[in-house]
Amino acid sequence: MHEPYRLPIELCELIIDSIRSWSTRYRVIQNENRDLASCALVCRDWRIRAQKTLWSTVFIGRRERISTLATALPDTPAHIISLISSVYVNLSDDRVPHVFFDLPLPSLRVLTMDSVAWTGHPIVLRNRLGLPFFETITELRLQGCKFNSVRGLFNIIWRCQGLQKLGVLKSMFNREQYGAMELELHNQQREHRSSCSQLLSLHLSGHPFDSEYPPLGPISGPKVTAVHLEYDDLACVADLLRLHLALPSLHSLTISGTLVNATYFVSNSGTALIPALIRFLSRLAPTPAATNASPALRLTLRVKNSEEAEERTLDALCGLDPIRGSVPGLARLEVHMGYLPPDRLGWWSDQIATRLPGTRDVLHVSCRSCEE
Repeated sequence: MHEPYRLPIELCELIIDSIRSWSTRYRVIQNENRDLASCALVCRDWRIRAQKTLWSTVFIGRRERISTLATALPDTPAHIISLISSVYVNLSDDRVPHVFFDLPLPSLRVLTMDSVAWTGHPIVLRNRLGLPFFETITELRLQGCKFNSVRGLFNIIWRCQGLQKLGVLKSMFNREQYGAMELELHNQQREHRSSCSQLLSLHLSGHPFDSEYPPLGPISGPKVTAVHLEYDDLACVADLLRLHLALPSLHSLTISGTLVNATYFVSNSGTALIPALIRFLSRLAPTPAATNASPALRLTLRVKNSEEAEERTLDALCGLDPIRGSVPGLARLEVHMGYLPPDRLGWWSDQIATRLPGTRDVLHVSCRSCEE
């Protein structure tokens, strides 16, 4: 009798992994969890992989679920708890309960807080932030969150002393005015905690920490290699160019957004967007001549949409005076026009290369979607 045909276990594991779509919709997550639980009951070979995929990321869509999880974890086998490496919380602008910070998650690496109000009593919240919960986190994403203050936001960031990736997107906080003495104390606290010393990547909505408030420095770190800034209107990049930042390890700067008012940017910055960003990038990181290294800087501009005519958009991006010489240190310039039809890509590529001939050797223009 022939043995029944069996798929290789490696192929089965790939199929099991494909069940998790990483959607943030609660109904989708419920269906995926049900399917993964069914896979775990098929056979012993499937159980290990299905459990690992099921428990690797815990999605919490309601405040009550946190209390349920806190009650269940003490009776959960240690090998299951050790599988939880990522937690995604969406509370629809509700406050995070204090019991959340008591969860025993020794393998937690990625924490995503979506639409969470960090507006509880500051003393109680600060005491909870001192718990070991944050010590293992290497990636922190704060999306659409609300904070009492900028300092309240920083208190959360600084607790993650092993933090390597940080995202702060469309979050709200009250901006307090700081005097010189308060800023000095603020920076001493940061240095004492050795905060953000391992940070490699920043993803922010605009530049929320400017010179009038706690500066970008407290979350920049000496090892940051990649910065991604998103804007509702790319004209606001003109304000970024006035900041004095030091990112000695920076290799990649990504700017994304919609071009709403091209005239505003040109009139406020005195130059076009791409030349201004190239000069700004050269100030952030040392030049190859200073470090005896080959060009390594990468600039990516993602224009999601433009409310201006093509010629005016081109003027805002490239300017009227061409950059003829090569750009020291620039290894790649990527321009993504997310709204262009494919048949206009060739025209745009030629126009940008003509306006910025000094970037021709490193220029790459595409019209694929800018959305991530």
